Amino acid sequence: MIQDMPPHPPHSKLDREVFRRYRDCVQLLIDQVPGIERALVEQGERVSLDGWQSMQLRYQAFQQQDAEPMMVATLYGPSGAGKSAWFRQLTGVDVPSGHVLRPMTHVCAMAIPPALDDPQRLGRLFPGFVLEPLQHVDDLCQPGTDADRLLYVTYADRDPAQSLPLILVDVPDFNTVEKANWDKADRMLDRAEVVVFVVFGDAYKDDRVVSELARCCRKAGFLAYLFTKTTPAAAAAKWNDLLETVQRFESFQQPRNDGQTLHAFLAGCDAYCSPWSDEPQLSEIVPLRPTTPPLDSLLRGQDAVRIVLTGLLESTDQAVAGCRDLLSLARSHRAACDHALQCVANEVQTTAATVAASQFPAGRLVELAIDVSRKNLHWSARIVRYPIALMARQSKAAVRRLLGWLLDNPDPDEVRQRPDLERDRLHEFAERLIDRFRSLYPQQAVPGGMLDHARCGALRDAFLEQPLPQPTQDWEEVVRLALAQWCKDNRWLAHLLVISGDVMLAAGATAIVIDLGTTGGIVGTVGLPAMAGAGSVVAGRILDRFDHLQLRRIAEQAYDTWRDQRRQELADHLQTHFVSPLFESWHRCLERLDETTIDRCTVACAELTELAKHLGVHR
Repeated sequence: MIQDMPPHPPHSKLDREVFRRYRDCVQLLIDQVPGIERALVEQGERVSLDGWQSMQLRYQAFQQQDAEPMMVATLYGPSGAGKSAWFRQLTGVDVPSGHVLRPMTHVCAMAIPPALDDPQRLGRLFPGFVLEPLQHVDDLCQPGTDADRLLYVTYADRDPAQSLPLILVDVPDFNTVEKANWDKADRMLDRAEVVVFVVFGDAYKDDRVVSELARCCRKAGFLAYLFTKTTPAAAAAKWNDLLETVQRFESFQQPRNDGQTLHAFLAGCDAYCSPWSDEPQLSEIVPLRPTTPPLDSLLRGQDAVRIVLTGLLESTDQAVAGCRDLLSLARSHRAACDHALQCVANEVQTTAATVAASQFPAGRLVELAIDVSRKNLHWSARIVRYPIALMARQSKAAVRRLLGWLLDNPDPDEVRQRPDLERDRLHEFAERLIDRFRSLYPQQAVPGGMLDHARCGALRDAFLEQPLPQPTQDWEEVVRLALAQWCKDNRWLAHLLVISGDVMLAAGATAIVIDLGTTGGIVGTVGLPAMAGAGSVVAGRILDRFDHLQLRRIAEQAYDTWRDQRRQELADHLQTHFVSPLFESWHRCLERLDETTIDRCTVACAELTELAKHLGVHR
């Protein structure tokens, strides 16, 4: 409900800006929160959004108004209370009334400002009703009319720039013999922002009137109670008597959607009275409390703005509280998911580094050294090189025997095709990764879980069918630059390398791939020299001969550069074709629990809360 507040200036541009802020915030929540909720549910979280449907329905009604604020008010009450007379005073539209046999009307009469005289727009504002222009007042008096029928007529809106558009509905009496009128009256309760409950004489204590009052208190966003044809003193006594009487009714102890009991809601409503008059005037309506605004202000002025906003924001209050809890859960779940995936990524990097460090294309390094040295060869050295190169081409078998000084009969397991070696390593370490992940996240390793044994096996097999990524030439460019400088600093050694290189090229030495995986479990923890010393025959011989040519530092640099480059290439390969599919659920969760979206929704919740606090909306 709205607290007593000092008078406000007329409806202004600032007020319309507040409506825009409400629209933007709620629209953002409606667009984004369901996706966040679904993402959490998929991760096994139990979430609830109390009040969400209420906020949605109220917002949809606001959207049906083309997101423009307007006041829909209903005159509601028993026969003889004077509703039709006040309808005529508020709108200037003449509807049947007077001291004659009741009921006078059988159809809801609706007065609208000219700006809303559009059948399609009215259809959006009052879905489910059959809207027809009021051609003659006698049409309101036809019995047996369908409950869906709603007749409307335009009226001259006073000062529309300084007030909300007012749609005023006069519903048929609910306490007459025409039971069909009850449904028509009840349907308008669901649509109105303000219900003006009009009562004459002692009818306020009638059972039927009290029963309808309870229904109004349960449904109305705001209710104004008007005693007609009485004095302020008598009306005040009746009001106190009414509050005391209904407090004993069980129905008035029931809670509304906002948590208040019906009695508490009624006690906080604004009450008015008007004197007996053949020609009642709006100026004669008197509030029973001095802090209560004039009735006309509730329907048109700044108080109408506050009522409409309050109705909108009261519907968001509970939903916003639920959204805050949901967003907090999403933020913590995202942090946990992000941390878990970072641990997974670290495991992938470690595995890729191990595989990359376990083999080295030493033959390609030899080939690069020969190629760079040859390009820097002095013309005089070509005379010496020529007969050796010719001999190498003519007698490969003899040349191969000369390679003993380099290879010393290496272990056949150390001389392998690099792709085959890498594939075997990846197969071995894919198994290790699965075991590692299942031990890290046992709750996901259960049957049907993300790390279910069968699922892991299927993804591992699919991964091993993927072609290995070809290494780029980046590491070679680094080695070429270092070799070019070595050639300038060691011309004679470069000449010697070119001459002996013809022998090695003829013998196929450049196909050698060093397998450092035979060094007893220390793979990936030390560099090439230590690997060679730990038992790799080919690695030791290659480094030994490179050391004689003062190329040992370049060989070590080449190994380090290759290892770093290949580690990232293999890590990307593992991540794309094995780990990402394995943890697809977590990756999808991170995408749907976007941090920026969570932050924006959190800000929207805070702004809606601030708007409600500014208006004095309390639960």
